[in-house]
Amino acid sequence: MRRIFVIAAFASLLLPLAVADARPARLPEFVGDCQHASVRPAEVILACGDGNTAFEVAAWTSWTARAARATGSAQINDCEPSCVAGHFHAHRAVLLLYRPRACHGASRFTRLKLIFAVRPSHGQPSPVSYPCR
Repeated sequence: MRRIFVIAAFASLLLPLAVADARPARLPEFVGDCQHASVRPAEVILACGDGNTAFEVAAWTSWTARAARATGSAQINDCEPSCVAGHFHAHRAVLLLYRPRACHGASRFTRLKLIFAVRPSHGQPSPVSYPCR
């Protein structure tokens, strides 16, 4: 009887460790609205200073510990005749987030790239770096 008690006590000590290891790791976040970090934001603002470029997510096709991918529409201001008087145009695109790094106690993606179905006539944003913020 004592042997069963010892085995049960030992097992009860190991069970919390097994459960702790079974918890999924936290996925990297991204600051999509220029202020708040989240996982799978519905919109990503690419031009935080003036809001002239944004990406509206139709669907996140993947979000892993290493990278994230979304399909949707890039909304780009043509800034003609000026950015204030310009018009926004929608362009089908794929958004890639990658290079997670530690930031404020969490993991955050630090690189973003847009891949357009058809190259916009008013330029294509290059890959963007997002420092810890």
